[in-house]
Amino acid sequence: MFLQQVDILIERIEELPKGLKKLDHGILKEGETVGHYHQFDGYSPTDVAVYEDENKNKFFHNFNAMTIKHEEHAPVEIPKGIYRIRKVREFNHLNQAPAPRDVID
Repeated sequence: MFLQQVDILIERIEELPKGLKKLDHGILKEGETVGHYHQFDGYSPTDVAVYEDENKNKFFHNFNAMTIKHEEHAPVEIPKGIYRIRKVREFNHLNQAPAPRDVID
């Protein structure tokens, strides 16, 4: 299952990878332009655990259904489960050699 909130792709996974560092906040990604955050609404460590790997990739395990909010975008409802956060990529198919680029929020 995949969900999306503008520049983040939320992918459901079966289990968390080994060796993750547990974070003490509910922020999934900071916006590149104005500093707004993709974050859990009403974050509590009893409801969701956010993790990061050595490459700064984020993962989370929410123990209840949660909402991800962002100041400029519609909220996204996340069912209970384990997820990986990915960057949304886009292609310019009009270029001679289209190369993917990150979507910037």
